[in-house]
Order: sequence, then structure tokens, then C-alpha cells
Amino acid sequence: MPNTTNTYKSERQVERRAKILRTTRRLVSEVGYDGLTMRGLAAAAQVSPKTLYNLFVSKDELLMSALDDLMQGLFNSIQQAENVEGFDYLFLRQDTYNEEIMRSPGYAALTTRALFQARPNNRLVRRLLAAPIQEFLTHLTFEKKKGILIDGLDLEHVSRQLALQDWCVLLLWNKGEINLEDIPLEKKRALLMTLVGITRGSSNRRYHEQLMSLTA
Repeated sequence: MPNTTNTYKSERQVERRAKILRTTRRLVSEVGYDGLTMRGLAAAAQVSPKTLYNLFVSKDELLMSALDDLMQGLFNSIQQAENVEGFDYLFLRQDTYNEEIMRSPGYAALTTRALFQARPNNRLVRRLLAAPIQEFLTHLTFEKKKGILIDGLDLEHVSRQLALQDWCVLLLWNKGEINLEDIPLEKKRALLMTLVGITRGSSNRRYHEQLMSLTA
């Protein structure tokens, strides 16, 4: 017979953790890294500072957990679409991330600044650059097996280019060169330009037509 008391506690703990992570993302977007304190966050999340330290040890660990939670949520959202692989996956991923940026631009801006200030190979870099590169590589490999890609491509190089495109668009926004509402179009244009360069046959014609329609 299941222990309903333990189940109830577990559900409460999961929800408490989720609330803390949501509050962390909201609060750090408002006050910035330096303005965020564990005591202030505890008050906003309606938990004790001791609880925060017991769960997350430090502010940096809490911030990374909040980012991991968001990224996992976005990944899970994409996975809910059945049988979406290859280029279709890349477009769906782009749309999903764009929606999150539009929903929480302050957090997106903070994350962009943090990434460009991060030291090589730290946890933030691995999460925001290394992991997506491997994700892109998986779906490029899927398309290669279908015979859609041109011969002689270095798929790891193309994967790095896709990651570079995403963050370069956000860098342009962060530096005031484009507006927030321009991000989805700029990211789609960049992705289509890459696909035009690496595909052949009917796929190439389709992506070329889509790219031209963006500039019409």
C-alpha cells in the first residue's frame, strides 16, 4: 500500500523547489546577479534562508539550477512533439526558445551577458554551448542519413555554426543593434541561410524559397 504521507511530502517538495527556481529567474532578472541575495530570495520564495542553503549550497549553484530547470523544461516541451527530427526539430527548437525569450527578455539578457563573460569550459558554457552543439549534431546526422545533405560536410563544424548563429543574434540584441521583436526573424534567417548552404535537391529549393520570402 503506497505511503500517502510520503507522496504528499514529495509533491510538496517538488513544488517548493519549482517555486524557488521560478522565483530565482524572476528576481535575478529584476535585480541582477550582484543585487540577488539568498536572504532576499528566501523572502520572495517564502522559504527560510536555511532551506535555500540546504537545497542549493550557494547562490551560484542556485542560479545554475534555475537555468538547468528552464533548459530541461524547454527540452521536454520540444520532446512532446512526436516524431520530430532533423531540420523540423531545429525549427521547432528555435520557435520554442524564441517564445521563452519573448516571455522573459530580462532573464534572456542576463543569461547572454553571463555566457559572454564566462570562462572557458565552465558549467554555464557547457550547458549553453557544448550541449546544444551535440544536440544539433544529432539532428544533422539524421538528415545526412536521409541523403539530404551535400557531400563532404564536417557536421561538427556545422553544429558549431548553428550554436554560433543563435548567440550572435542574442549578442546583437544585447548590444542594441537589433530590437527584441527582431530576434525570431533574424534567427530564422540565419538558420535558413545555413540550410541553403548544406542541402541539395528539393530540400535546398524549399529552404531557398523560404529564405527569399523573408526578404521579399
